[in-house]
Amino acid sequence: MPLSLRGQYQSYTQADMTRLRAAGYTGHFTSLEEGIRRYVQDYLATATPYY
Repeated sequence: MPLSLRGQYQSYTQADMTRLRAAGYTGHFTSLEEGIRRYVQDYLATATPYY
């Protein structure tokens, strides 16, 4: 990010999962890296990625 833009944009975000867990969700979450891998492999790298 250009130095002139620092402080004007949020560069890190992490969701607070407290309420979701309190509501009973016990599942796991997909990591960013795994989500990107799945998107590329299972969607973009297919013969018809735009359907």
